[in-house]
Order: sequence, then structure tokens, then C-alpha cells
Amino acid sequence: MEWPEETLLAAYPALHVSVMAQIIEPFSSVEEGRAFWVETGCSLVIIEMTDSMSEFQAMPQHTQNQVMFGLRYPEQEFAISEDWRLLLAILNDEGAGIYLLIHSDAPLITTLEGMHHE
Repeated sequence: MEWPEETLLAAYPALHVSVMAQIIEPFSSVEEGRAFWVETGCSLVIIEMTDSMSEFQAMPQHTQNQVMFGLRYPEQEFAISEDWRLLLAILNDEGAGIYLLIHSDAPLITTLEGMHHE
């Protein structure tokens, strides 16, 4: 998946610096982080307050699976702002991860979290 910086900056300029700081933190440089991201297939999924189940179901199945895995098994969770949190789940032995940027009032999260308890 593409390096998230430009997409994130355009959509959420107020969150951009905090989110990118967490994504880059394990690496010695932005370039190293970007290379790892591309090489291993890391991704960022943004779950907004207005997202619906139909939008989730429109995602490719592998992305849906990764989101569900990320919600169930986050390795780290960061408070990005009063309304946003960032979860990180590691998906494989190569270290590929999925970052979930989640609005705290997103009703979709309640629905998805309820699905894996059934």
C-alpha cells in the first residue's frame, strides 16, 4: 500500500504530524520507514465517524480481514488526539503491520467489535 503521508496530510492536516511520528518512530529515518512500508506491504485504514458497514464491506476481503485482526490483536495503541486513536497490529513474521486510525465516536467500530464476540 502507498506511503500514507500525502493522503493523511490532505485528509487530516491536524493529525498528520502525530500519526506520521508514530509510523516513523521505529526507524532511523523517514526513508527507512518508507522503504520498509513498501517492501512489507504495511497499510493505514482510517475509520471515520461517518463510516458505515456497507463501506467496510466494499473494502477488499483481505483488507476487511486485516482490519478485524487489528481490532482484535493490537500490539500498540496511541492516543493521537482527544477524538482519535491509532492501533497497530503486526500481520506477519516480516513485520508488516496495519495501522487503524479510528475516530472515537465511529459507530462502525462498535459494530465490528461486536462481530468478533458472536
